[in-house]
Amino acid sequence: GRGARWLSDVPGWTHQVLGGWQLNWYSEIFSGFPVDHPAGPKTVEQSAKLDSSERTLLRWFDNTIFRSPTPNTLRDFPTIFPDVKFPTRYDVSFSIFKDFIVTEGAKIQFRTEMINVFNHPWFVGLATTSPTSSSLGQLNLVQQNLPRTIHMQLKIVF
Repeated sequence: GRGARWLSDVPGWTHQVLGGWQLNWYSEIFSGFPVDHPAGPKTVEQSAKLDSSERTLLRWFDNTIFRSPTPNTLRDFPTIFPDVKFPTRYDVSFSIFKDFIVTEGAKIQFRTEMINVFNHPWFVGLATTSPTSSSLGQLNLVQQNLPRTIHMQLKIVF
């Protein structure tokens, strides 16, 4: 648009349509944090971490190596896994703005904001920590971040 690097010499109506757009974006990437250890000790001394090719939302770690704790004993096993992490979170948000001049003292601003524009779900937390449950090792399948959300607004500034 006028006074800008590109399209600075376009006619008036073209400037109103093509010029003066403002783009913004930001991204958040969180590496996974440690998974809670089940409420029971291991039956064998090995890592519960699965190879990435074996890991799914319904089997995030090896759930076959745990047993129920002995009643009336103190906990002697960790509270988190040192090597099993929840999934990484990727969020990208984007916005676009444009001011349309109506008169010398008034303008209309068009705004579109897109949160989690690529709609990457983030599942975190375990379905259960009970070593006797059939869902041990499954992630909680409730999305913990916002799904894609798009806001469009017209704002009159005078």
